Amino acid sequence: MSMMKSRVPEGWAFFAWVSAFTFLAICILSMNVDLGTGPGVVAMIRNSVRLSVPWLFLAFSASSLVVLFPSPATRWLMRNRRMLGLSFAAAMGWQLFFIFWMLLGHWRFYVEVVHPLGGLFIRLFAYAVLISLTVTSFAGPRKWMGARAWHLLHKGGIYFLWLAIWGTYTGDIFVMENPPWINYVFAVAGLLAWLVRGAADYKNKKRQTRGRENLATPLTGLT
Repeated sequence: MSMMKSRVPEGWAFFAWVSAFTFLAICILSMNVDLGTGPGVVAMIRNSVRLSVPWLFLAFSASSLVVLFPSPATRWLMRNRRMLGLSFAAAMGWQLFFIFWMLLGHWRFYVEVVHPLGGLFIRLFAYAVLISLTVTSFAGPRKWMGARAWHLLHKGGIYFLWLAIWGTYTGDIFVMENPPWINYVFAVAGLLAWLVRGAADYKNKKRQTRGRENLATPLTGLT
């Protein structure tokens, strides 16, 4: 574990590295599109999401991976789960930036070709959830909310974001004529993340049941 800690940044240092990498990737990718056109801005909207998805799936499955496969790597994921979520939020901030760019410069193209108004409202709701999770990841808002409300918000919120991302990439496989290869990668990765959570929940419940059974069994020699 000490080797893992010494070689891999943690906490805010990790977040800074991810943010710098995302910024550099956005700059490079934006050089290959025409941001003066609707399709060019759409390409950057999609690129920014693709840069953010891995962090969401890792944050979604971190607590389950450490249950199923305890190791220095999975314990690192668990310790830095908050930073994984914040890395996802920061990368998605670029998508929001390009959406505003689209709305300001290519409104008609957005509502007629990319998304109808209903799709825009759903996207805004998803951002409301993401912003709520981001704000309440800090100590002050978390304390103000209370433990129960915070737990409900974050568990329900991360499931919603996982479903929104995974459902989008998986659904496009069936409706697009030639879906990009990344859709298949994210569809499989998102499904695996959900299966990992299910397996960890099953293991935890089985462990709890075994513990209750052991408590209910009389100790030999003391009955």
